[in-house]
Amino acid sequence: MNGWMKMSCINDWLVISAEGELRATSDGSCSPSKLSLDIVATVDTSSKMTEQGLTQVLADISTVFGETTIAQGEGSHSRFGLVTYASQARVKYNLNHFKSTEQMLEEIWNVEYIEESPSLEAGLKKALEALKSGRAGGIRKNAKPVIVIYASDFRRNDVNKSLQLAEQAQKNGTHIIVIAFKEGGKLKSLEQLEAVASPGSFFKSTVNNLGDNILSALCNIQG
Repeated sequence: MNGWMKMSCINDWLVISAEGELRATSDGSCSPSKLSLDIVATVDTSSKMTEQGLTQVLADISTVFGETTIAQGEGSHSRFGLVTYASQARVKYNLNHFKSTEQMLEEIWNVEYIEESPSLEAGLKKALEALKSGRAGGIRKNAKPVIVIYASDFRRNDVNKSLQLAEQAQKNGTHIIVIAFKEGGKLKSLEQLEAVASPGSFFKSTVNNLGDNILSALCNIQG
Protein backbone atom coordinates (compact mmCIF):
# COMPACT_ATOMS: atom_id res chain seq x y z
CA MET A 1 0.00 0.00 0.00
CA ASN A 2 1.37 3.37 -1.05
CA GLY A 3 2.49 5.41 1.99
CA TRP A 4 0.77 8.61 0.84
CA MET A 5 -2.49 6.76 0.24
CA LYS A 6 -2.26 5.17 3.68
CA MET A 7 -1.70 8.47 5.48
CA SER A 8 -4.46 10.15 3.47
CA CYS A 9 -6.94 7.43 4.36
CA ILE A 10 -5.89 7.43 8.02
CA ASN A 11 -6.55 11.17 8.17
CA ASP A 12 -9.97 10.57 6.62
CA TRP A 13 -10.61 7.81 9.15
CA LEU A 14 -9.84 10.09 12.08
CA VAL A 15 -12.55 12.50 10.96
CA ILE A 16 -15.12 9.86 10.02
CA SER A 17 -14.44 7.80 13.12
CA ALA A 18 -14.99 10.70 15.48
CA GLU A 19 -18.31 11.51 13.81
CA GLY A 20 -19.29 7.87 13.46
CA GLU A 21 -18.85 7.14 17.15
CA LEU A 22 -21.17 10.00 18.10
CA ARG A 23 -23.84 8.76 15.74
CA ALA A 24 -23.45 5.13 16.76
CA THR A 25 -23.81 5.86 20.47
CA SER A 26 -26.04 8.94 20.55
CA ASP A 27 -29.21 6.96 21.30
CA GLY A 28 -27.46 4.94 23.99
CA SER A 29 -28.52 1.63 22.42
CA CYS A 30 -25.12 0.36 21.34
CA SER A 31 -21.48 1.15 21.99
CA PRO A 32 -19.25 -0.31 19.24
CA SER A 33 -16.35 -0.48 21.69
CA LYS A 34 -18.33 -3.00 23.76
CA LEU A 35 -19.28 -5.35 20.94
CA SER A 36 -18.36 -8.98 21.59
CA LEU A 37 -18.14 -10.61 18.16
CA ASP A 38 -15.77 -12.82 16.18
CA ILE A 39 -15.46 -11.05 12.83
CA VAL A 40 -13.76 -12.17 9.62
CA ALA A 41 -13.59 -9.46 6.95
CA THR A 42 -13.44 -11.02 3.49
CA VAL A 43 -12.01 -8.66 0.89
CA ASP A 44 -12.00 -8.89 -2.90
CA THR A 45 -8.47 -7.89 -3.95
CA SER A 46 -8.94 -8.78 -7.63
CA SER A 47 -8.78 -6.72 -10.80
CA LYS A 48 -12.54 -6.15 -10.53
CA MET A 49 -12.05 -4.26 -7.27
CA THR A 50 -9.25 -2.08 -8.74
CA GLU A 51 -6.45 -0.58 -6.65
CA GLN A 52 -8.50 2.53 -5.91
CA GLY A 53 -11.41 0.41 -4.74
CA LEU A 54 -9.15 -1.67 -2.49
CA THR A 55 -7.79 1.50 -0.89
CA GLN A 56 -11.35 2.62 -0.15
CA VAL A 57 -12.20 -0.78 1.33
CA LEU A 58 -9.21 -0.67 3.68
CA ALA A 59 -10.14 2.87 4.73
CA ASP A 60 -13.70 1.72 5.43
CA ILE A 61 -12.43 -1.22 7.49
CA SER A 62 -10.29 1.19 9.52
CA THR A 63 -13.30 3.47 10.02
CA VAL A 64 -15.72 0.79 11.14
CA PHE A 65 -13.56 -1.62 13.09
CA GLY A 66 -11.42 1.13 14.57
CA GLU A 67 -14.52 1.78 16.69
CA THR A 68 -14.43 -1.70 18.21
CA THR A 69 -12.23 -3.06 20.98
CA ILE A 70 -10.08 -5.81 19.50
CA ALA A 71 -8.38 -8.21 21.89
CA GLN A 72 -7.86 -11.92 22.54
CA GLY A 73 -9.40 -14.34 25.03
CA GLU A 74 -12.82 -14.26 26.63
CA GLY A 75 -14.58 -11.03 27.55
CA SER A 76 -16.55 -8.10 26.17
CA HIS A 77 -14.39 -7.37 23.16
CA SER A 78 -14.17 -8.52 19.56
CA ARG A 79 -11.67 -10.53 17.58
CA PHE A 80 -10.96 -9.61 13.98
CA GLY A 81 -9.52 -11.66 11.13
CA LEU A 82 -8.99 -10.96 7.44
CA VAL A 83 -9.39 -13.14 4.36
CA THR A 84 -8.44 -11.88 0.90
CA TYR A 85 -9.54 -13.40 -2.38
CA ALA A 86 -9.09 -13.14 -6.12
CA SER A 87 -9.19 -16.40 -8.11
CA GLN A 88 -7.96 -18.05 -4.91
CA ALA A 89 -8.36 -17.09 -1.26
CA ARG A 90 -6.01 -16.91 1.71
CA VAL A 91 -6.23 -16.14 5.39
CA LYS A 92 -4.18 -12.97 5.72
CA TYR A 93 -4.79 -12.63 9.47
CA ASN A 94 -6.50 -15.30 11.56
CA LEU A 95 -8.73 -14.55 14.54
CA ASN A 96 -5.84 -15.03 16.94
CA HIS A 97 -3.51 -12.54 15.24
CA PHE A 98 -4.59 -9.07 16.37
CA LYS A 99 -4.02 -8.31 20.04
CA SER A 100 -5.34 -4.74 19.91
CA THR A 101 -7.31 -2.31 17.78
CA GLU A 102 -4.14 -0.28 17.25
CA GLN A 103 -2.33 -3.30 15.81
CA MET A 104 -5.19 -3.92 13.38
CA LEU A 105 -5.21 -0.29 12.24
CA GLU A 106 -1.50 -0.48 11.46
CA GLU A 107 -1.35 -3.88 9.76
CA ILE A 108 -4.62 -3.80 7.81
CA TRP A 109 -2.82 -1.84 5.08
CA ASN A 110 -0.50 -4.75 4.29
CA VAL A 111 -2.90 -6.13 1.69
CA GLU A 112 -1.86 -6.71 -1.92
CA TYR A 113 -3.88 -6.01 -5.06
CA ILE A 114 -3.90 -8.98 -7.47
CA GLU A 115 -4.51 -8.87 -11.24
CA GLU A 116 -6.91 -11.83 -11.32
CA SER A 117 -10.65 -12.44 -11.57
CA PRO A 118 -12.56 -12.83 -8.28
CA SER A 119 -14.08 -16.01 -6.84
CA LEU A 120 -16.52 -15.18 -4.06
CA GLU A 121 -17.00 -18.89 -3.45
CA ALA A 122 -13.29 -19.24 -2.63
CA GLY A 123 -13.39 -16.20 -0.35
CA LEU A 124 -16.50 -17.30 1.52
CA LYS A 125 -15.22 -20.84 1.95
CA LYS A 126 -11.92 -19.56 3.36
CA ALA A 127 -13.73 -17.18 5.73
CA LEU A 128 -15.79 -20.06 7.11
CA GLU A 129 -12.60 -22.07 7.58
CA ALA A 130 -11.04 -19.15 9.47
CA LEU A 131 -14.05 -18.93 11.79
CA LYS A 132 -14.08 -22.68 12.40
CA SER A 133 -10.36 -22.78 13.14
CA GLY A 134 -10.41 -19.69 15.35
CA ARG A 135 -13.35 -20.95 17.42
CA ALA A 136 -12.26 -24.60 17.70
CA GLY A 137 -12.78 -26.26 21.05
CA GLY A 138 -15.63 -23.97 22.04
CA ILE A 139 -13.46 -20.83 22.27
CA ARG A 140 -15.63 -17.73 22.75
CA LYS A 141 -18.79 -19.73 22.16
CA ASN A 142 -20.86 -16.79 23.43
CA ALA A 143 -19.38 -14.41 20.83
CA LYS A 144 -21.45 -14.44 17.65
CA PRO A 145 -19.56 -15.24 14.42
CA VAL A 146 -19.74 -12.64 11.63
CA ILE A 147 -18.41 -12.52 8.07
CA VAL A 148 -18.18 -9.08 6.43
CA ILE A 149 -17.71 -9.37 2.67
CA TYR A 150 -16.37 -6.50 0.56
CA ALA A 151 -17.05 -7.56 -3.04
CA SER A 152 -16.84 -5.96 -6.47
CA ASP A 153 -18.31 -8.71 -8.64
CA PHE A 154 -20.38 -11.88 -8.49
CA ARG A 155 -19.68 -14.18 -11.41
CA ARG A 156 -22.31 -16.43 -12.94
CA ASN A 157 -20.41 -19.65 -12.25
CA ASP A 158 -19.94 -18.49 -8.66
CA VAL A 159 -23.60 -17.92 -7.80
CA ASN A 160 -25.03 -21.30 -6.84
CA LYS A 161 -22.09 -22.55 -4.77
CA SER A 162 -21.72 -19.20 -3.00
CA LEU A 163 -25.42 -19.11 -2.15
CA GLN A 164 -25.29 -22.67 -0.83
CA LEU A 165 -22.33 -21.81 1.38
CA ALA A 166 -24.04 -18.65 2.65
CA GLU A 167 -27.34 -20.38 3.39
CA GLN A 168 -25.63 -23.19 5.31
CA ALA A 169 -23.47 -20.72 7.24
CA GLN A 170 -26.51 -18.69 8.29
CA LYS A 171 -28.35 -21.84 9.38
CA ASN A 172 -25.35 -22.60 11.59
CA GLY A 173 -25.53 -19.16 13.23
CA THR A 174 -23.04 -17.12 11.20
CA HIS A 175 -24.25 -13.65 10.22
CA ILE A 176 -23.10 -12.36 6.82
CA ILE A 177 -22.81 -8.66 5.98
CA VAL A 178 -22.12 -7.78 2.33
CA ILE A 179 -20.84 -4.45 1.01
CA ALA A 180 -20.96 -4.14 -2.79
CA PHE A 181 -18.33 -1.94 -4.44
CA LYS A 182 -19.05 -0.93 -8.03
CA GLU A 183 -15.51 -0.63 -9.29
CA GLY A 184 -14.74 -3.04 -12.13
CA GLY A 185 -17.89 -5.08 -11.53
CA LYS A 186 -21.32 -4.79 -13.15
CA LEU A 187 -24.31 -3.38 -11.26
CA LYS A 188 -26.52 -6.36 -12.10
CA SER A 189 -23.90 -8.75 -10.73
CA LEU A 190 -23.56 -6.67 -7.57
CA GLU A 191 -27.30 -6.73 -6.93
CA GLN A 192 -27.14 -10.54 -6.86
CA LEU A 193 -24.86 -10.25 -3.84
CA GLU A 194 -27.88 -9.34 -1.71
CA ALA A 195 -28.91 -13.01 -1.75
CA VAL A 196 -25.64 -13.90 0.01
CA ALA A 197 -26.20 -11.46 2.87
CA SER A 198 -28.25 -12.06 5.99
CA PRO A 199 -31.58 -10.16 5.96
CA GLY A 200 -31.03 -6.41 6.24
CA SER A 201 -27.26 -6.74 5.92
CA PHE A 202 -26.60 -5.79 2.29
CA PHE A 203 -25.15 -2.34 1.58
CA LYS A 204 -23.81 -0.54 -1.47
CA SER A 205 -20.62 1.43 -1.05
CA THR A 206 -22.32 4.51 -2.51
CA VAL A 207 -24.83 4.94 0.33
CA ASN A 208 -24.45 7.83 2.75
CA ASN A 209 -22.96 6.94 6.14
CA LEU A 210 -21.83 3.47 5.06
CA GLY A 211 -19.77 3.06 8.22
CA ASP A 212 -22.76 3.86 10.42
CA ASN A 213 -24.88 1.34 8.54
CA ILE A 214 -22.31 -1.40 9.11
CA LEU A 215 -21.94 -0.49 12.79
CA SER A 216 -25.72 -0.57 13.15
CA ALA A 217 -25.80 -4.05 11.60
CA LEU A 218 -23.08 -5.21 14.00
CA CYS A 219 -25.02 -3.79 16.93
CA ASN A 220 -28.15 -5.63 15.78
CA ILE A 221 -26.18 -8.88 15.62
CA GLN A 222 -24.92 -8.30 19.15
CA GLY A 223 -28.54 -7.81 20.26
